[in-house]
Amino acid sequence: MSTFAGESLKGEHLVKILIAIGIIMSTTPVGPIIGGQASDGPAAACPPPQLDTTTWKTEYLNTIGIRLNLPRRYKGKGWDVKIGSLRGQSYEAEPFDVIHLEVEVAKDVNLKSKKLIRQADYIGYTECNEGINGRAALIQSFRGGGIIVDAGRQFPSYHVEALWQFSSEHLLRISSQLATRQSQEEVLAMLRTLEVVR
Repeated sequence: MSTFAGESLKGEHLVKILIAIGIIMSTTPVGPIIGGQASDGPAAACPPPQLDTTTWKTEYLNTIGIRLNLPRRYKGKGWDVKIGSLRGQSYEAEPFDVIHLEVEVAKDVNLKSKKLIRQADYIGYTECNEGINGRAALIQSFRGGGIIVDAGRQFPSYHVEALWQFSSEHLLRISSQLATRQSQEEVLAMLRTLEVVR
């Protein structure tokens, strides 16, 4: 027999209270939350967030023929495996932010046919079509589709997926998995800096 608030608890009542405590403990965050609240909703794909990007660095991707601006904390990471003429670049920032850029051969493609297919576990999903420096783009933003584990916590990651038709025969696919809404907003702003360089 157990006591709770001075009263005896037996059998069925004790079980109900223990189940309730278990549910509360399993849904209560423990450990630090990275860069904000685990319950923060995702940023919308459009319009672009209004961020000050004047201190960002400019990256020239000569093998692709583009340039972009991104926060200085991102470091370029080469691909360990290259298949054929596949061209791409990855960037990482601690602790969990990753951005991948990959060129696909896609002659005058319908961007909707190449976009990421929306899944049931995506939270706050939005998408839009936009012109980025005179070239067609499709941008998707959401949470879910992956989890981040930190200090005993699990929470859905933030994502930005985008397609940019930077030439008549080439498509740039941008995929990112991010720990915070702030990082997601930065990637959404980064997309708007894409430019073709000759």
